[in-house]
Amino acid sequence: MNERIEGLLAYMPDHPGVYLMKDASGQVIYVGKAVSLKNRVRQYFHAGRKTSPKVEAMVERIADIETILVDNELEAFVLECNLIKKYEPYYNILLRDDKQYPYIRIDRDQPYPYAEVVRRMKKDHARYFGPYFSQTAVRTALDSVGKIFPIRNCRRKLPEDIGKERPCLNYHIGRCLGPCTGEVTPEEYGRIVNEVCHFLDGQADEAVKDLTEQMQEASAALQFEKAALYRDRIRSVKDALGERQKAISTSREDMDVIGLDESTARIAFMVIRGGVLLGAETYPLEFHEEETPQALLRTFIQFHYGRNPMVPPTVLVPEMPEDAGELTEWLESMRGSKVHLYRPERGEKARLVEMANQNAKAASRQAELLRQREWDRTGGACRQLAEAIGMEKPPVRMECYDISNIQGTDNVASMVVMINGKAARDQYRRFRIKSFEGANDFEAMHEVLGRRFRHGLEEIEERKREGLPLEQGRFSWMPDLIVIDGGPIQLEFARKAMLESGVDLPMVSLAKREEEIYLPDREDPVVLPHSTPALQMMQRIRDESHRFAITYHRSLRGHRMLASFLDEIPGVGPARRKALLKAFLSREQMKQATCEELADVPGIPADVARRVYDALHEKEDDA
Repeated sequence: MNERIEGLLAYMPDHPGVYLMKDASGQVIYVGKAVSLKNRVRQYFHAGRKTSPKVEAMVERIADIETILVDNELEAFVLECNLIKKYEPYYNILLRDDKQYPYIRIDRDQPYPYAEVVRRMKKDHARYFGPYFSQTAVRTALDSVGKIFPIRNCRRKLPEDIGKERPCLNYHIGRCLGPCTGEVTPEEYGRIVNEVCHFLDGQADEAVKDLTEQMQEASAALQFEKAALYRDRIRSVKDALGERQKAISTSREDMDVIGLDESTARIAFMVIRGGVLLGAETYPLEFHEEETPQALLRTFIQFHYGRNPMVPPTVLVPEMPEDAGELTEWLESMRGSKVHLYRPERGEKARLVEMANQNAKAASRQAELLRQREWDRTGGACRQLAEAIGMEKPPVRMECYDISNIQGTDNVASMVVMINGKAARDQYRRFRIKSFEGANDFEAMHEVLGRRFRHGLEEIEERKREGLPLEQGRFSWMPDLIVIDGGPIQLEFARKAMLESGVDLPMVSLAKREEEIYLPDREDPVVLPHSTPALQMMQRIRDESHRFAITYHRSLRGHRMLASFLDEIPGVGPARRKALLKAFLSREQMKQATCEELADVPGIPADVARRVYDALHEKEDDA
């Protein structure tokens, strides 16, 4: 998990919304929704959480996370569906994504209407509810209707079929009034249908009001069992009714909604088509204190629609921009028809503008918190470390060294670099220990530091003669601070090796068990709290140097074992072994190659390629 992900997780908003996982190239690889973005997104990176192989593979690729805030889970679900359509993320391919969202339809023109699921809305007099975004969601809604309201779910042709067949089980268990029996009038049945419509519309108050009136009527008529039935129905309505669907409208209106955080000049832009929230983005603008919100909005509208001339009939803004008349005329010229650019003051459209404003403010807060956290972890940590160990100024370049071997074989070392507290991977270097065999970390460190500074001094002289910047050489940029993994003994040997090479630079060591910082010629270590950014930065560079050394060591060991394995195959001599090792860096790569690909390696005949292929796969089968 990189530092950016750690920062995003630390300040992830506790709010409903959608998150987009991106890889290092910026491609969206997963889109998800959450009631709480903070809780949901953090779960992916929880160390102790058991996950599927697919999720593990996805998490390894995540380099960035983008979030979009909405009002509730339903809106998050709508946005998630549409973003999946837009980006087609690799790890969302197994999700069901129907082209047409299902609706619940009730035809009020029928004397005894029923609720049915349809995929398309027609221009008729029926009532449509939804859309719902999965079969599970729509079936759950229908199931709630069936349990609370005694409305029929059959497709009998009524009133033609009244009395022709016996009533079904739902009638006998009280889940249907039985219009097929002729015992309920269309007016009485219609009253139940009204309650169903209020329920599906999310109008809890209206549904409860109708049921309360019927309960009171039954009670006044001394029909106490019937009154109790209505009482239970009221309770069920209150329990079952979820959040009202606010961002989706069956009017299918197209609009763009612009929000603004004036303090940071950050714009939030929401795209709504057919009443569906398709997506949202935020844009930071160049900010000058003298610029007004009206000027910022004008700048954004010109910038955005100049590059994206897909103009909807309605554009909602939090303030009327400067030169609104000219802007409107310009937008209409691109659209080819009337465009309404205005600031809503009340109702649903005003709520949408407020939602966009909240997105802009949330993005600004998160960006500021990330900047502050990044500074605390990097520049602030360098300053804190300098104060703790007595340096006159914060270190710009830090180098950390580590040794890796197993029982003295494949001795290697790593040099990991941080610049201003950030990992500088292009500056990493690795070394193979050449002067001796066996396990001796002190001698290995002596050799590595000697080679590093010898190369550095030579390169400094060379680049000075040629007038080249020292920061661009392989070793000519000398560190401001050297970090050694270990305690005072390791520090003593490392410092001795550095001084013998003709260099005297600040050096410390970090003891792993107690995380104490040792300084030369100082008996007592510097002890920093574990929450201190300076110590956490030291731990990061130490752990990174260990990882880099281990990775190189494993690579060499695997290469050596592969070479030994190839020596056992008839027909593979030193030259052919070298050619194979050059073409395939690991045994796994070679095992995945076909026989033809092995034969394509220069100097490898087809019969030798076949023997190598068989040997690789025979070993696998034996295991």
